[in-house]
Amino acid sequence: MHLAFLRWHILNYANLDGDKWWLKVDDNLVTWRSQFKTEVALSAAFSSTYNEDKEKFGDPASSGIKVVEVQKLDGWQTTLNAHARNVVPAASNSTKRKRTDE
Repeated sequence: MHLAFLRWHILNYANLDGDKWWLKVDDNLVTWRSQFKTEVALSAAFSSTYNEDKEKFGDPASSGIKVVEVQKLDGWQTTLNAHARNVVPAASNSTKRKRTDE
């Protein structure tokens, strides 16, 4: 489902590059979390995006790539998933200096 969400952004925001694209992804995640008030509603939104992705690009189950069940994930992946929701997106107006060595 996460890859379907990212692919949707690739298709709809192809004009954005680098940091601007990732900021748009972060912004939409924040919007979805506020728009869909419950875990059930948020899960339904991701499921809808995933189902649309399957219709357009095919079912990943047919690709031959083996999927790992969540219960069988390594501990670090489970920890990462649990804490990822607490990440606060960066402000879109970065004060970071541009690289000058290019």
